[in-house]
Amino acid sequence: MSSERATLTGSVPDARTEQKRRRGDGVDEVGAIVVDADDDSTDRDEAIVVNTPPVPIDEWTVRRPGQVATVAEDNPAYDPGDAVIVVAFRDELEAAHPEWEPPEAIELPAACRTFAFPQRRLRRVGAYGEDGAEGDAAGAEGSTGLELSEPQRRLRTRLEESCRVDVDVREGEAVLVAEKLGDEHVIHPDGSVEGGAIAGRLEDVAAEYLGGGE
Repeated sequence: MSSERATLTGSVPDARTEQKRRRGDGVDEVGAIVVDADDDSTDRDEAIVVNTPPVPIDEWTVRRPGQVATVAEDNPAYDPGDAVIVVAFRDELEAAHPEWEPPEAIELPAACRTFAFPQRRLRRVGAYGEDGAEGDAAGAEGSTGLELSEPQRRLRTRLEESCRVDVDVREGEAVLVAEKLGDEHVIHPDGSVEGGAIAGRLEDVAAEYLGGGE
């Protein structure tokens, strides 16, 4: 089985004002609208999940002129056992499959271009056919009135020199979510860090601004 590979590059909500879904959450549902979480640009294109093959990324091949590789080989920062998510761009999908409606998966190969990604490389921003309702709901949920403290804002500025940093709400408090090496690291207001391979290093940096994580 194979599909093409791409970097999704349409506008997405501002991380400073809206609550973000975590990487991989809900992207394994056919019909989910997703963006490439590894793309730091502000005009990332949205794509629609059309199939979720029951195989890991190290067993799914992608084809390019003169080259065949697995999704895992194209995404070495991700767990080879991560799930494959196949997406298509909306305009091409609707032109090729005008009668299609989720949650029915589109049989592959599709009549339009498709692109395969590791599940954790994608972030869900909506649902196809809901006219943006899910995205609006996410924005409302993120409008909690919680704001970053001044030390958190300074820490975010520091971290953004080397990685993407989102703002989220966890257990009633505003936290920073730093994405590095394909992992999410949640930085709490007290300076403690959870998740990811470099949590210890980030905790040292956070301690300079927020105090220790002990």
